[in-house]
Amino acid sequence: MATYQNMALHWSYSTCDSKAVAPEAAAAGMFGCRCIGFDNAPGVIMAQIGEHNIEYPAETGGQCQAWDDGRNPECQGDKPPAWCKQKWCFVDPCSCNLEVSPKVSDYLGKEATYQGKQVYYSYATCGEKDSYSSNEKVREAKEAIEDTCTSTAVGFSFGKEECPCIGFSDVEGDTVVKINKTKVKYPADLGGSCAPWDDDLHPSCSSDEDDAPEWCKSEWCYVDPRKCNLKVLPKMAPADTSYQPKAMYQELPLYYSYSTCRSEDTWAANVTDVGIQGCRCIGFAGSPGTTKVAVDGKELDYPAEVGGQCKAWDSGRHPKCAGKDPPDWCLKEWCFVDPCSCNAEAPPKISNYLGSATFQGRQVYYSYAACEETDSYSTKEKVEASKAAIAKTCAEKDYREPKADFNYNQSQYKKEWHNEWREGDYPEWDGVDDDEVPDDNEDSDFDDDDDDDF
Repeated sequence: MATYQNMALHWSYSTCDSKAVAPEAAAAGMFGCRCIGFDNAPGVIMAQIGEHNIEYPAETGGQCQAWDDGRNPECQGDKPPAWCKQKWCFVDPCSCNLEVSPKVSDYLGKEATYQGKQVYYSYATCGEKDSYSSNEKVREAKEAIEDTCTSTAVGFSFGKEECPCIGFSDVEGDTVVKINKTKVKYPADLGGSCAPWDDDLHPSCSSDEDDAPEWCKSEWCYVDPRKCNLKVLPKMAPADTSYQPKAMYQELPLYYSYSTCRSEDTWAANVTDVGIQGCRCIGFAGSPGTTKVAVDGKELDYPAEVGGQCKAWDSGRHPKCAGKDPPDWCLKEWCFVDPCSCNAEAPPKISNYLGSATFQGRQVYYSYAACEETDSYSTKEKVEASKAAIAKTCAEKDYREPKADFNYNQSQYKKEWHNEWREGDYPEWDGVDDDEVPDDNEDSDFDDDDDDDF
């Protein structure tokens, strides 16, 4: 599966100013007030409603749904209140800028928290009018939000501030996970805070302590990869080893981190190296196929994922790396980087490998330093030329091409492409001719420059 900086690929019409023909309210809530919680999480929670403990799905509040319909005792009569059919979800009150404030929820218990804060719900983020909350509850919520959001510090048990844990804590119920085809019950708040979740629960961790793997007692939690700025990037477990392969957070698959809990990840197998903190690789690691690379005026086949992660991409491919005594740079790892987002001591250099290709309107650059290698490939002249080019390139504020001014019909994307990252296939849209779909395999025009630089 192709990834970008260890994240599954996602697409957007909105960033290109394209508008949906039939827009729908986002299942994950409105912009500026997204739902929290894990949609499609397996298992159950015990919702506290009055004097009753009612079984609700473990995914409750993870996206906009009429969660109370058929579950809340008041919603089981012949004439249920209007709010029974209304959609709502849990939200972070300190990251919700809607006109209608979210309200405090007791469903998960009075001890339940999200990043150390009380749990809140919102109908407004799901495009609904709140007919459930009393005026008194609205007033109390506004006061509570002001007090709650005065301090933005994240508690020690909820990860580092630059990569906080997501999910709920202190929730009653179970999360049922599959481990080697065996169903294992974990707590309902699995991954919501830093804890050694696997200790005494994972089959490998329930044996004699002397034989148990080191990771059994290591703390970890789920995190939002978009809001994680750590040296060690969060990871997404492969589907065959993921505890909750179908669960999603704000329409993203679940990512976990040991690093934010000040632990070392000894559980995962080899993980893609996408550069150092402050100078990450760009490009799509794991992308299938080949691409044409310009070397000495010739076009050579390199993997389509070239430069998307730290690898010795030239070994066995570059003509100078095919002899008995190849230069030492043939075995050195490098990747493509964004020169304006790279603070490595050794500056990146301009690459000609991809011809006239650009990244966000800029020339493509490569870096050995991002992969913690010494650059023995680039000449001093190239280094100086790159420094000057970077200074000029990164001083330009608007380097991108104008955005597209047309509409896409994305009305069918939700069912057919919503899980594209998982399936890896394109949808078959009714009413779309084959010649309307751009050919991703069209050859690009490359410079026939004799320069064999990247």
